[in-house]
Amino acid sequence: MLTKKEKDALRQILKDAGCCQEQADRFLGCRENKSCGEQLDILSDYRRQLLDKSHQVQRQLECLDYLIYRIKEGKEIS
Repeated sequence: MLTKKEKDALRQILKDAGCCQEQADRFLGCRENKSCGEQLDILSDYRRQLLDKSHQVQRQLECLDYLIYRIKEGKEIS
């Protein structure tokens, strides 16, 4: 059984990582049941979601950088 201090610390880490309440609750439930595989699945799934978002933001930044470059160079935007 996790202590309140351990639960609070884990909740804070998950919150800082951007996990929602439901994800944190699922993770803590698995943690209580000592289900290491499920804990890793939850964390891995969320990590994958964050990485996908990161890639999307990177593509958006590249588009903006392209426009900025073209404008600074006085080139036609096509």
